[in-house]
Amino acid sequence: MFHGSFTADVAGVQRGFGFEQHNVRIAAGRFIARSHRLRLDVAASPRLSGTLFVQHDNASEQLRLNVRFHWIPSLGSDLYVVWNSGWPTLLGAGIPWGRPQRGQLTGKLVYYFRH
Repeated sequence: MFHGSFTADVAGVQRGFGFEQHNVRIAAGRFIARSHRLRLDVAASPRLSGTLFVQHDNASEQLRLNVRFHWIPSLGSDLYVVWNSGWPTLLGAGIPWGRPQRGQLTGKLVYYFRH
């Protein structure tokens, strides 16, 4: 197994990159599993932040994207908006960016009522 990663935090922006490689041997044969990850965390303020996470692996031949926004309008209350998407990467004509293989938009609101 080989693993490498890098993380840097500059002015409220945290960046990270990672790579893993596993040389696997099983009764049916041998194969190499590779994974690449990129993460970017941005904090615009203590109450507003976002995360971008991109991952690719050679087993599924998928490029996956996760984008998260988090807003805290008041103490005890949170709004999350998350977009997940995936594209096939084993294509002769390139990656079809305009048409992801799947995508999902999810939201969550937690509101603290005070009386």
